[in-house]
Order: sequence, then structure tokens, then C-alpha cells
Amino acid sequence: MAFEIFRPRKKMLMLSRLQKSFLFSFVGYTLLILAIQAIVFYYFQELMQQTLATFSASLTPEAQAQFAEQVLKFELVFALTVVVLVAISFMHGLNFTRSIAGPIYSLTRFFQECAKEGELKEMALRKEDHFQELAECIKIIVKKQRTNKSRD
Repeated sequence: MAFEIFRPRKKMLMLSRLQKSFLFSFVGYTLLILAIQAIVFYYFQELMQQTLATFSASLTPEAQAQFAEQVLKFELVFALTVVVLVAISFMHGLNFTRSIAGPIYSLTRFFQECAKEGELKEMALRKEDHFQELAECIKIIVKKQRTNKSRD
């Protein structure tokens, strides 16, 4: 009987230290990029405010109100962009680390069970998981062990 790795995973954080480290760095870099974007946005907004102050005498109150409304819409779009990008980077990071941490977690459990029972079993990983080559190597080792046992 093969070691069951195809069961649906109930936990998103299998190797929480690895996954948290990756997520914090992934989301951290996203926040760094967004901070740079915020600095550029702030500079642009200051430039627009200076332009508005320079030409405010020649603008009608309606034009000034429209300009202020456009700046407010731009700020709202920027804030929504930040929220969406952070959420996307977090979800992508979580799913990506899951495809790495899941197999490591499964391999650890596999070897613990093999050590407990004193016998190697066949194993397989989910198609979307990383480390497929390692699982194939373990299958080869199990086949060789069974072949050697049958000869004895």
C-alpha cells in the first residue's frame, strides 16, 4: 500500500517557519515596491498642488473643484491598488510556499512512518507539488529494496 499523500491538505501552513519567512520576504518586497510607488505618487501630487497654486488665480472655482476631485480619485485608485497588490502577493506567496512546504512535510511524515514500521513504502506527490524527482528516486529505491528482498 502506498503512503497516502494525495489526501487534501487541511492546513495551509505545513512548515510554518519556512512559509512565514518566504511570505514575509515576498510581501515585504511587494510593500517596498509599493512604497517606492507611493513616493513617486507623493512627488506627483506635490507637483500637481504647486501647479494648482500657481494657476489657481486663472482657474474658475469649478475647475479647481474638478481638479481636487480628480486628485482624490487618483488617491483612491492608488490605495485600492496597494490593497489589491498586497492581497495578491500574499495569496500567491501562500500557494507557492504550499507547493514547496507540502512535499517537505509529506516527505518528513513518509520517512517517520517508514522508520516507525521499519520498511519503505511507495509514495507519490500531487502533480502540482515540487520535488517530483525526489519522489521518483524514492520509488526507485523502494523497487530495488523489494527486488533485493525477493531474491533473499
